Amino acid sequence: MFFLTMSQILIFYIILLLILWLSCRKLKLGAIKFVIYAAGLLYLLLLVQSTLFPIITGDFYPDLAFSQTEIRNLQLVPFSTITMMIENNNWMTQVAGNVLLLLPVPFFLGFMRKRLIGLPQLLVSGLFSVGIEAAQLLENIICQYPNRAVDIDDILLNMLGILVGTLCVTILKKGNSVKESLSQIKLS
Repeated sequence: MFFLTMSQILIFYIILLLILWLSCRKLKLGAIKFVIYAAGLLYLLLLVQSTLFPIITGDFYPDLAFSQTEIRNLQLVPFSTITMMIENNNWMTQVAGNVLLLLPVPFFLGFMRKRLIGLPQLLVSGLFSVGIEAAQLLENIICQYPNRAVDIDDILLNMLGILVGTLCVTILKKGNSVKESLSQIKLS
């Protein structure tokens, strides 16, 4: 089993902060940008920790044998996990957790790329959700162990959070009303 402890994450974060600080200093970026980049870096580290770790390999339980279907651990039927969680009165963790998980991504993207707003920001942010699920599938296949469920409902709920974040960034950047901001995110 492979996992990262909070002290390992902290040490890695301090090393990355030092590199970030030196880069910001070299590029003559201000303290506010450094703080926002540092917050984004911490967010990314915690995101990876919460979505990909711990990693268990098939060697950890040598007596258990899993089929390729079990290893992939795919759930491709929309709303089935959400429905199951609601029926079991355990929906708050699944729904709120996945909605809030990627809500900050549009804020960090909006800060890093000022012209990235509206639909392009929504689509780029959505790649984070798809990337997480793809990484979880790859982790399952490489380790030959069903570490994570690769779930379409996670993507749907992540996209809801990303939509809320994108809407907030659009409102903040443009000073628009919610209705005007929604019209900027439309596909047309």
